[in-house]
Order: sequence, then C-alpha cells, then structure tokens
Amino acid sequence: MKTLQHRRHSMRNIPGDHLNPRGIELAREVGRTMGRFDYVAASDLPRAIETAELMSGRKVDRILPALATFPEAVARETPWDGGFALWY
Repeated sequence: MKTLQHRRHSMRNIPGDHLNPRGIELAREVGRTMGRFDYVAASDLPRAIETAELMSGRKVDRILPALATFPEAVARETPWDGGFALWY
C-alpha cells in the first residue's frame, strides 16, 4: 500500500531561507522515527528541501514549486500561524 506523508519545514531564523542549527537537529531527530521513503518531493524553498533531505536521509526526487503556495482564499480565511488543523 502506498502512503503519502505531508511535512512542514523545520525551524529557521526569520528572516532567513535556511534551517537554523536547532531546525537541522530536529529534522534529523524526526527522520529517525519515520522509516524508509521510496520517493521524496519538496517545494523549491531551501528550508523545505533541507528538511525533506534531513528527514528522509536521501536527496529530493522532485522539486514542486506549487507546494510552497496555497490559494489566496485560504490565506484570507486561515491565520498563517493557526496550524494545519484550522484548514479543516
């Protein structure tokens, strides 16, 4: 059976495009509990690519810029810091 997992990028310093040291450590820590992946996709944001590679232990198979975006209507209705649960 195929399984899809969606993960957000790890921690960074704002402003900044790359993971901070704690974000790198956290992504590796989470990755140790996730198991093996046959395919890894990420948005084109550096922090997303870094997180995907650190969590999966492999290079990203495909960069999908659309993963870094969501419809404007969602942005209007959902606070950016409200968490994924507010989207449902």
